[in-house]
Amino acid sequence: FVLHRMHKLRSLFKKRERASKSTSPNPSGSHIGLTNLPPKPNGQSLPPPNKLAAIPLSDTAAEGGRCEVSCYSHSIKNINMENSTKLLLNSIKDKLVLEIELSSKVRRLLQVILLSAGNEGNQSDDVLLDQLEKLLKERFDLSTTLIKEMEELILVIDQSLQVETDDKKTKSEHSKYDRSSQSSTSEMSILQEHIRNMEETHCSTNEELQATIQELSDLQAQLDETRNERERHREEKKMLLDSLCRQSERLYSAKTENINLQKLLHETADDINLPEREKKLIELLKKGQVERESLQKEKGELLVQMTESQRENETAKKENLQLLERIKVLEHIVEETQYERKEIDDELRKFKEKAAFGQSEIYRLTHLLQIEFSRVAELQATEPSTGHDNKMFSLLENALKDKDLVEKKLASVE
Repeated sequence: FVLHRMHKLRSLFKKRERASKSTSPNPSGSHIGLTNLPPKPNGQSLPPPNKLAAIPLSDTAAEGGRCEVSCYSHSIKNINMENSTKLLLNSIKDKLVLEIELSSKVRRLLQVILLSAGNEGNQSDDVLLDQLEKLLKERFDLSTTLIKEMEELILVIDQSLQVETDDKKTKSEHSKYDRSSQSSTSEMSILQEHIRNMEETHCSTNEELQATIQELSDLQAQLDETRNERERHREEKKMLLDSLCRQSERLYSAKTENINLQKLLHETADDINLPEREKKLIELLKKGQVERESLQKEKGELLVQMTESQRENETAKKENLQLLERIKVLEHIVEETQYERKEIDDELRKFKEKAAFGQSEIYRLTHLLQIEFSRVAELQATEPSTGHDNKMFSLLENALKDKDLVEKKLASVE
């Protein structure tokens, strides 16, 4: 694009030199038109940009050269802006890929935790939960960096819009030469409105990302709560198992005592002269029955507590499944926002290319109009009014035809 601009400047200087040489009347009778313009230079070295503004021009040629040099400098600024936006977009793309990988890791860890929730004595749940917490923290930090980079991207877009407004200010100084390009300025305003709309969509995607980050923090808090509840249920389960073991040991000891007492009863059943011993045995049997009933009651209470703990464990599993589904929905939302952002970036790039092409065509066509107007003015000033009316009419007709062609080209560009 820059080389194309410099070729145009060089051809403009050649045209101006030939126009200054042709101010004297032409002895051969040939007139200057749009068809016999000088060709573009091939294989010649172009002057650097800092020397183009220092070349002396006369009247309209100097003004046209300054306009082209200012356009060249603004085009360089626009290229720098586009490079910075591309770098920011590439970094945002890399960060989004990392965020997708982290979300997939979080999902796999949640699936492993839910599968291992059925195992009672599994000690690796704490390690998995710690890994899940670290991944969620990394994802939160990555989301904050994404928000900061998107804000930087919005600032770069604002700077590019400021550069475009500066371009418009410089173009307004040459508005007396651009009367035929009013429709193209309306097209530029439409493109700027599209760019503003794209900025609004960028802001909306930024807000959606902040909302997803807030939801992820809420999910992290819920995961912490479920982990605490799981630890509490585990401690209660351990206490219940200890008490059940103690009660079973007591029951076994009572059972052995009962068996021993029954043996003693069978052995001493034939002895009639032992009433005191029988009384003691009866008392021991009564005590054993009371202890057995109390142990059965405690066993029933322990079974009820076990069923309640199992129900609470099932509810915790259901809550974990709901959290997993919520995370899947959030991942789908993130993918949709990424796809929308990609479409917006493609549309923005197309609109910028279209605007640059329209501006270059406007500059070229307005410059051709200025050349024709200056030629008509020079011919009117140099040619005498008597004896050359036919030649003046033919030159005016050629100028009008060239003007019509230029207007048609402008209409096609619009």
